[in-house]
Formats: sequence, C-alpha cells, structure tokens
Amino acid sequence: MTLVVDAEDVWFFYAGVPALSGISFQAGRGEIFGLLGPNGAGKTTLLDILSGQRRPARGRVRILGLDCYLDARQLQKEIGLATHELRLNGHLTVREVITFYGILYGLPRHALRDRVRELLEEVGLETRERCMVSALSEGMKGRLNMALALVHDPPVLMLDEPADALDPRAKRQLWGVLDRLRAGGKTILLTTHDMDEAELLCDRVAILDRGKTAAVGTVEGLKSALRDTKVVEVRMECGPEVVDEYRAAIQELNVECLRGLVIFTPNPQLAVQRILEYGNLIDRARVVVRNPSLEDVFMKLTGRAFQPAESDQPDAEQFVNPRMGRTLFGIYRLLKPRLSHNERAEAEKSQ
Repeated sequence: MTLVVDAEDVWFFYAGVPALSGISFQAGRGEIFGLLGPNGAGKTTLLDILSGQRRPARGRVRILGLDCYLDARQLQKEIGLATHELRLNGHLTVREVITFYGILYGLPRHALRDRVRELLEEVGLETRERCMVSALSEGMKGRLNMALALVHDPPVLMLDEPADALDPRAKRQLWGVLDRLRAGGKTILLTTHDMDEAELLCDRVAILDRGKTAAVGTVEGLKSALRDTKVVEVRMECGPEVVDEYRAAIQELNVECLRGLVIFTPNPQLAVQRILEYGNLIDRARVVVRNPSLEDVFMKLTGRAFQPAESDQPDAEQFVNPRMGRTLFGIYRLLKPRLSHNERAEAEKSQ
C-alpha cells in the first residue's frame, strides 16, 4: 500500500472538552477509507483537522508527507473537500460556481471550460448548468458539492457524509462516481453514519465512538470477530427493565437492547428455545435469526447501540475564522461581473 494519509494519536478539545482522543489510522492510494460513527463521534472535527482548518492539540497528521496544518497552503491543491452543507451565494448558476472555484484554484482559462463540462457530466448536472444554486434540491446541491471538490483534480478527496441528502437512485450514482475515482488511483476519506454505505463502498473503516478509535480494519475483518456468532433479534419496544429481566432469566446468553432485544450466541436454537420459554415477556414480538452486521460489531466494541452521542462540546461554527468568510466574499464580488459576462458570451455563441 502506498501511504497517503497518516494520522497518529490525534487529540482536539472544544473549551477543554475532548472531541478527539488519540485517533490513529492510515489510508493508501486508490482506497476509500470510511470514518464511521454516529453523530457526535468526532468525524467532522477530524475532517477539519485533515483538511488543515484546525490544528490538533496533540498528535501528527500528514497527507502525502506534508503536515496538514503547517503545510496547509501546499496541500490546498492536493486535496478536495466536500463539506456536509453547501454554503454558496444562491444567485450564482451551477456553471458560474464551478467556474469560480476553478479560477480560485488557478486553472488555465483555456482548460477551464472543458473541465467544467466534464464535471457537469460526471455528477449528472449537465441539464442544470444554468440553474441558480438557490433553485437546486438538496440532492442536486450534494452533486454540485462533489463537483467543487473535484474541480482541480486532486489526488485526495475528503467527503463529509456526501450521500446524506440523496435519494436511493442518486446514492447509487454517487457510489458509481466514487468507484471510478478509486479505480483512477484517488484516495477518498468518507465520513458516514450509514452502515450500508460503509459496507458496500469502503475498503477499510475506522469506527469512531465519542472521539475515540474503537477499531480499524476491513468490514469483513471487523465482522470476522463475530464469525462464530449468530444474532437473535427480538424486535419490540423495550426498556432497560425488560433487558434486565431477560438477563436474569437467561443468564447464559449475552442480551443487549437495540430496537428490542439482541442476543449474540453461537447456538441460536438454544436462544430461541429460551425466548419461547419466557414468552410472557415478548407478547406480539417478532423473532429473527441473522448473521452479524457492522452495527452489531459497533455494539460489541462499544457496549451500546449505534445512535447519536450526547456531547457538551460548543458549536464548532463559533470557531470559524471570520476573515476567511470576508476574503471569499470579496473575491466573489470581484469575479461575479466577469463570470456573468462570460456566461452571456457563451450563450450568444451557442445561439
């Protein structure tokens, strides 16, 4: 594996509260590496550090041998970042926005028009190029966000839950784009809380929980820890008192609570038999026997269900440098007339 991303013992604090506690992982060339965890696990904060927007309190983060914070300027052209929310002036068209980003990244004028056309086709926005950003659906904005991350053709992509607002068809289209980019040798860091997305798309994942690395490995490798185990799921609404009652009644079984009762056992027949013996606890419940999933791995590693973590961290937005916003807005005001003129010129040529 050609090493591209190297994070070692990364720590970060919000107002004295640890948001990241010793995160470590590596990602190689031509790999989709998933940062998997519930909301509040620290995924976005970690992506901010990897993209050079925040400095870790401790630890080291390198991409292509460069320090992500100290060498952030050199890394700008090596990484493409698609944040969770697309924040753009709604009075620009799709084509204008992509052109604007191309200018910021220093793409030559003679190559920029072709590059914009390629990106529109790649993400499926060729019929929306003259639409205002404010008129786009959330799914369309997600596609535009991907195009902006790719505009300068970086070797490393960082995507913060890119499929979160997409419908199933758009998700499959996005996954197809990511597969092609991986085949082309790009390294893709993907944050997600979607277990299915992680299983289908990622070569390896780091499972994050409350700012810590619970495990790192391939999906199949992580699931292999439960390869001799079946999951017996009693689907019903239940509280801690029901789980405690079952644990007391069926002491030889490992009983957890996740949308009902979940029992990890190498002997599912015994588990079902014991459940039926205590049927008074599960009136109108449905019993399912299945193979372990990635969500089950998370439960076994962390001892709790995959759900948003409670956090005392302050809102990260208050730490954004306001000078960055003013600078970008100033650039936009300077470029807007030129972009609009170019759009009109192109429209006249096409007539």
